[in-house]
Amino acid sequence: MINTKKTAKILTVMSTALLLNGFGVEMPSLVNAAPPPPPAMERVAPQVRIDTEMQQISDMYGIDKATLMSYYNEGWGPKEIQHGAFLAYASQKPFDEVMKLKDANSWPRVEYLLNLTPNDIKAAHDNLAAQYLSEKLSVNKTIITNLLEKNYGMKEVLHGVLMSQYCTASPEDIIAMHNPPTNDWDAIAEKLGITDEQMEQIRTTMQQINPPGPKGPHKI
Repeated sequence: MINTKKTAKILTVMSTALLLNGFGVEMPSLVNAAPPPPPAMERVAPQVRIDTEMQQISDMYGIDKATLMSYYNEGWGPKEIQHGAFLAYASQKPFDEVMKLKDANSWPRVEYLLNLTPNDIKAAHDNLAAQYLSEKLSVNKTIITNLLEKNYGMKEVLHGVLMSQYCTASPEDIIAMHNPPTNDWDAIAEKLGITDEQMEQIRTTMQQINPPGPKGPHKI
């Protein structure tokens, strides 16, 4: 005797399969299902970013943050504000006076009107960078100032100062050894007994350094 209930169940399953195949539909596979998309990365709100930038400029040049924000709200960009703050620092003139000059002149013209020579600007750059690095790296400011005054690049200064912390050689002696490709920084480290792990720490520290100034002043 035919089991009518069992036969009906089989026919129902077959019909469903044929119907799905007829429309080209595939049953989803839980095993191969794509994972849900990751959550969108949190972005810093523009106002928070600007607030941070103005605070950094205020801390670096000693200009009231509210004054900086007022210029930003009037339409001045952060780079212009920072450049004005630097020239005020270099010329020892009020920030408002510098920005008033810029309102009708180019930056080179402003430098001329402030009686700033290229040597004055470099000296201001060097002094800012030396102060910043001495605080950041806990190194005597005079050591860094002497290196910058000898026109060593920021990367050379940082390598010399940081590598000297792991050996007996002075920063200037270390910089003098640098003669790529024969004597690159890793070759110098090996000669001075500085380990790979210590060099990795030096590179990590260098990545965290952000020298002050309108454009650096010394790019790493």
